[in-house]
Amino acid sequence: MASKRAYGEIPGHPPGSTFKNRDELADSGVHRPNQAGICGGKDGAESIMVSGGYVDDEEYGTEIVYTGQGGNDPATKRQIADQQLIRGDLGLARSQIDAVDPPHAFQVCPHVRQIS
Repeated sequence: MASKRAYGEIPGHPPGSTFKNRDELADSGVHRPNQAGICGGKDGAESIMVSGGYVDDEEYGTEIVYTGQGGNDPATKRQIADQQLIRGDLGLARSQIDAVDPPHAFQVCPHVRQIS
């Protein structure tokens, strides 16, 4: 059974929360996928993970430029194709259109850190 989506602030996990690794993050329910960068689907996105897998992603403190899901060259990790509004990318667009709380954002540093 799929977990219920959680939008907005997650009690007990304010911005700046730190997790030992992606497993601990997933177990907390804050960002459930262990690998996917976007937690969400066609109804909206609840969180994103910036992990260094896309060199075109940028992070400026509490603001990020996130390239989305797919469309990158595995050899260079550079964006080479436009995103398609499917899977997690559709969820990000849906969240923007519906003006729901923005997805939680996480960055993989030595420890996983919540940045918004």
